[in-house]
Amino acid sequence: MASEAADTALFEAIGRDDVAAVEHALACGADPNAVDPRWPAPFLFRALSTAAARGNPEIVRSLLAHGADVDGRDAGGGTALIWACNGGFVECARLLLEAGADVHLRNDDGYTAYGRTPRNQRELIELLRTYGGTRGPAT
Repeated sequence: MASEAADTALFEAIGRDDVAAVEHALACGADPNAVDPRWPAPFLFRALSTAAARGNPEIVRSLLAHGADVDGRDAGGGTALIWACNGGFVECARLLLEAGADVHLRNDDGYTAYGRTPRNQRELIELLRTYGGTRGPAT
């Protein structure tokens, strides 16, 4: 079982965009599906979502390789794909979609990844369309 110290080290490494330190934390038992132990309950963000929101494809790739749940939900129902799209991070979104991320999942506000994509991100919008994403209304 992963320790809180290893999970804390994982999130600190993600925050520094330090791929080697992420790999080290995972090798030391950090849980790739952990939520950040440094934050209180309403701010429960998973490691994969944090990496995707920061736009770091190497860390996203590493977490996926270590078994991160590609559709794991955060506080507010967000997923790594929604966070990657919110930031306009095409390569992170591509990795998540290739790993099987569900383009149709909605956060608690009703937004899909497509709905969180900045309109000027044509490449990202086309990528999501390739996987069946639509901007349609929240239901």
